[in-house]
Amino acid sequence: MSPISGTSRGCSSWASVSDRCSDGGSSRPRSACAGPFVVAGLVCVVALVATVVTALSTPDRRDVRRAGPREGLARTAGSVARSDVGPWLLVIGLFACLFTTMTQFQTTFADARGLDYSVFYVAYTVAVIAARFVVAPWTRRFDQARVASIATSVMVMAVAAFLVVGANAVAYAAASALLGAAYGLALPTTLAHAVTVSPSSVRPFVLPVAGLVFQTAILGFPIVVGVIVVHFGYWLLFAVLIAFAVVQAAVAWRHAGPTDRQVDHGPR
Repeated sequence: MSPISGTSRGCSSWASVSDRCSDGGSSRPRSACAGPFVVAGLVCVVALVATVVTALSTPDRRDVRRAGPREGLARTAGSVARSDVGPWLLVIGLFACLFTTMTQFQTTFADARGLDYSVFYVAYTVAVIAARFVVAPWTRRFDQARVASIATSVMVMAVAAFLVVGANAVAYAAASALLGAAYGLALPTTLAHAVTVSPSSVRPFVLPVAGLVFQTAILGFPIVVGVIVVHFGYWLLFAVLIAFAVVQAAVAWRHAGPTDRQVDHGPR
């Protein structure tokens, strides 16, 4: 799994714990469920302290005279977005929306259909790992924009498949595995291609900006999802997700193939 998606996978685990703390509409005592969240909070505090200490103790080895004046975060992100990377940042942001929705709201989706949500997490996780370590190395010989185009097109079918799984556990597992395989191949391919097509002047900032876009969508989009599910139901939610996947595929296909601009490899 990519570092970006790995940082947020814990959210779905704690959402599952929260879901299990409610049984048939009658809540268990809070003390019975407080333990995991206390541990999670302590882990987050330790991670925050470790991150700050590491950042402060790591020397900046860049040659400021060669690098020139430093730009602020907003200006740097703007420079990246205005470059050839811009369309791919949109694709990466939509990946985050799809990922956070399918992982954090899977427990309630499965419960509404009488399914075991663990089927999704097992099938999805196994498929992601297989795509990353088995399929991805084999696809490196091909044009990466075209690989991303095909993978995002498969994602459209995978997301749409959740609308027709009903209460069938086998269909549920198949849709989950298809989504995991497509996502597991498409996201790292898109990230790598975004770096490849970026101008040399912004290349060092592509992944940090992409990570910022990804995490912002992961933290913000669940609020939108909650409103949609509560007021309109899962049909509208999946219509939105399918539209996102279609936009991703359209952007990827638009920039795939021999019509791509010449890649800027920087000074030789």
